[in-house]
Amino acid sequence: MCKMCIGEKIRCLREEKNMTQKQLAEILGISQQAVGKWEKGINEPDFETIVKLCDIFGVASDYILGRIETASPTPKEQIVELLKRPEFKDAAIAFQDYHDWTEDEIQSIADFIEGKRLLKEKKKLSNYIFLNLE
Repeated sequence: MCKMCIGEKIRCLREEKNMTQKQLAEILGISQQAVGKWEKGINEPDFETIVKLCDIFGVASDYILGRIETASPTPKEQIVELLKRPEFKDAAIAFQDYHDWTEDEIQSIADFIEGKRLLKEKKKLSNYIFLNLE
């Protein structure tokens, strides 16, 4: 399977939404030429713009950046992609038999990961509120 560059993904996502370069540029507050340069691979959007593009198209930044192959990965694809990252090397060894997991097992792990992420966000929020009340 051929991996698309960032610009090709932006073009495909834009076309899926039946959006012109000009319309996308107006939403982002940039020039149509900037969008054209991304799509031709001449330039790439900055981080803040990638975040905006993800919101507009409803995809993960990992998809636009080429870290995952599908715009809406399945829980199994999400876990497999996580295990490929260097920071999860030890976990990858523990979960090396993931190919044999049932869909229920995969969903349980995905739910656990999402729960941990939500708890971390809740803790950040409560720390922020606590610090601002003092």
